[in-house]
Amino acid sequence: GDKELRVICFNKQMQQALFTHLRKNLSDASVVDLLDFEGYSYGRVMNKQFLAAGVVNASHLHRRDSDVKIDIDNFGYPSDVENKYLGKTIEILQENRIQGIDTFDKEQCVYMVGSGYSGNSDWKVDFGIFLEEDKDLIPEVTGLFGYDEELSNEYMNEILTGNVKVEHKEIFLPERNHPNPLCGNLSMYKIFRYLPCSTICNTIGSDNLIRGFLKRLHAPIVYHDKFVYHEFTPDRDNSNMTYLKSYWPRVINKLIYYKLIETLIYDYSRLKVPRLIRIEDIDFKHLIHMDAFSFGLTIDTVKEALTAFSDIMNRAQNTKLAELGKYIGSTAFYEETCRNIYYGMKNHEKLLNNWEEIMSICSNYKL
Repeated sequence: GDKELRVICFNKQMQQALFTHLRKNLSDASVVDLLDFEGYSYGRVMNKQFLAAGVVNASHLHRRDSDVKIDIDNFGYPSDVENKYLGKTIEILQENRIQGIDTFDKEQCVYMVGSGYSGNSDWKVDFGIFLEEDKDLIPEVTGLFGYDEELSNEYMNEILTGNVKVEHKEIFLPERNHPNPLCGNLSMYKIFRYLPCSTICNTIGSDNLIRGFLKRLHAPIVYHDKFVYHEFTPDRDNSNMTYLKSYWPRVINKLIYYKLIETLIYDYSRLKVPRLIRIEDIDFKHLIHMDAFSFGLTIDTVKEALTAFSDIMNRAQNTKLAELGKYIGSTAFYEETCRNIYYGMKNHEKLLNNWEEIMSICSNYKL
């Protein structure tokens, strides 16, 4: 029969009303400044969606970017697959013998299901500036992100052809692979109640923290072939030096940010478990601890990344890339990068410390 569907638009007015409520009720009202601010931050956008899910007491969150379209004729609805797996344990799903399921414990739960984009724009980094004269440098850049030769070759094929290689309708992802679910076409179960994204500015991919976190703890993630249609916006203009000086620092910040995450969270055993069974067992409040060691690590990681990037770009034939290399190698850029990365991590630590209280207040908020 007919069912009523309540649609809520979490618009700017509604957001501001919630932020006002949080400021009045949080133990530390200044935390709201990490949720409500101006600037280029992927994590801020994700966290607003987490807040909205918290307000309606949702355990499932399905998201699509505003610049994608559901391609029903070619791919169908991503939510069909998401609802099939999301929140289920491996034991329940064992009758679905899709590839990779045998690598997980029967008690483990599926906290993420997602896919990618069609539309010749599924690049994780915009390498357009390299394509005309400097294709051979692309694997050097992907190597900085830890791609081995096989992954680099697969990525190069994607960049050159616009095609993502998908061999299965649905697959449980291994820890290291390519491609992965993209934030514009995925779903999550419960984890957003515990793990906010970093609000770090000028950093692409910071919203991929949850995916990386789950993969690093060998938690089940289902990748499927129900793509959404996406095209790059006109502002991605590789002939424009202003765009290049805005975009590539975000790429570099991504590299540095995830190297720090790897060391500060995983290498120092803050998680206590090698694989994730229940999200409730993780001490998210103390996931990041920024101290004198962290400051020194940030400085060293920034220096290493900037040296590596500027070296690659200084060898480019494209004069714009060479100019970009000089810009990245400047003292002013180094100092700005250090500040952005360190305080981005510090602010994430603060947000983690207060997220449980934030979610509790949201769950009792009356729309």
